Amino acid sequence: MKIFELYEDQKRFYLVMEFCSGGDLYNDILKTTYSEKDTSIIVLQVLQAVAYCHTENVVHRDIKLENILIDSDQQTGELEVKLTDFGVSATYEPFWKKKRKNHKYMVDMVGSPHYIAPEVLVS
Repeated sequence: MKIFELYEDQKRFYLVMEFCSGGDLYNDILKTTYSEKDTSIIVLQVLQAVAYCHTENVVHRDIKLENILIDSDQQTGELEVKLTDFGVSATYEPFWKKKRKNHKYMVDMVGSPHYIAPEVLVS
């Protein structure tokens, strides 16, 4: 998502961001039936966003339907998705650049409880 402006006063920060007319994917799924083609477009765009984050050494750590916003391209009308809410994201150094002795893993349990993979809970 594009951020156009950032303002701050004594108590708050204000972000002026682009508007996504479709809202989040969770609420949109409740009222819309997506075709197989539209579903594949959504999945592809989410994976492209995650791949881009990883090229920038960023791990999102809270990917869920509520953090995927739906929009359509103004000119073509094609479906677009935006990955949002990087509140618990983290940066990392690729393992091939790390020194073996100081290698650190991300071990904090973060994200939304309803979306946590079972293997995270038992480790």
